Amino acid sequence: MKLLTASLGPITTAVFSLAAPALADPPTQSGPIVTRIEIPFINFMSDTKADLTAVIGFDADEICAGTFDFDSVDLKVIDVPSADERVIEQFSGHVRAAVWPGAIPDGTDPCDFIVDLDPLAEGWVAINGTDNDVFLDDYDNTNVNAYGYNAHGELFGPSGQSYNFHITWRVTYDGADFFEEKLKIKFK
Repeated sequence: MKLLTASLGPITTAVFSLAAPALADPPTQSGPIVTRIEIPFINFMSDTKADLTAVIGFDADEICAGTFDFDSVDLKVIDVPSADERVIEQFSGHVRAAVWPGAIPDGTDPCDFIVDLDPLAEGWVAINGTDNDVFLDDYDNTNVNAYGYNAHGELFGPSGQSYNFHITWRVTYDGADFFEEKLKIKFK
């Protein structure tokens, strides 16, 4: 702390200076670089344990007929300069959802599976998701990437009955030989 004094005849003024000047150099790099954009979100998922198929982000009848009208989510892309090529993505929004009975058999075109079925329920859901290391495959690293999403909301059946819907999809991947996927659709 410095004490500065000034004398103006019979009045003496004392000024205390508590701040010291900063003499450090600026950081060599700034923090994360964040970009925000809107992107389409589409997803067809089958849960064999629940014996259900869910469509998120579009109208299945439209897409199967060749009309590509996808719902959008807000995407935040975070470039982490201190983490050597690491890019994180986070997204959220409200998208259409529909649920059908049965799980799509392996090798079956989703449109062929649902073409003759009516959905159990349809509506809008809130969705949010993450990808903790988008370019994991592109560089040497010791990271394990986790990515996926959650969506939940109220769907309505053909007669107007209300259903609670929740889907969780998570993947863990090390960029080489470890891959684990978890999917759970709840529909009540």
